Amino acid sequence: MKSIIGKRYGSRVVLAKGPSAVRSDGRISYARYRVRCTCGKESVISGQGLRHHGCLCQKPKQTHCVRGHLRTPENLSGKNCKLCMKQWGIEHPDERRRISREYSRRYRMETLYHLTEEQYTAMYSAQKGLCALPSCGEPIDAIDHCHEKERTRGLMCRKHNSGIGFFSHNPQLLREAAEYLEKFS
Repeated sequence: MKSIIGKRYGSRVVLAKGPSAVRSDGRISYARYRVRCTCGKESVISGQGLRHHGCLCQKPKQTHCVRGHLRTPENLSGKNCKLCMKQWGIEHPDERRRISREYSRRYRMETLYHLTEEQYTAMYSAQKGLCALPSCGEPIDAIDHCHEKERTRGLMCRKHNSGIGFFSHNPQLLREAAEYLEKFS
């Protein structure tokens, strides 16, 4: 086999054969070579990488985003351009609103109710989409939870969840209210 030492591949020159990568069964997976870029940086890469990858020094630094906004630390949120994100929100208001609502819903479920999406779906299915009070039969639109113990009790219709809240989550007060109603019926 012909030696490739000294041969140029793009911006790299092969200096020497490096240690080969070895599989778990002991066979040689691929050859590795020590190379030097035109910038002077030396590295060890696979034989396959000789033809496919250029040195990162050759890649120009990205100064503008795809829409032409200047990439400055003040204008970046992670790797995203804040101006592009704002412009996308203006161009796609319905999609932005849907994403925002879904994010808010998930965040509230995790922080306030300590529920994952899977747990909520399981509770919803177990209650067949109806209020936790058996005689109600209204569709679910609220999550009933205990503020003191930070746990979810069940899924309810908004009317009954609010009612429990107005009675300060106190079972004794609810029993007294039920007795009061029964006296006059």
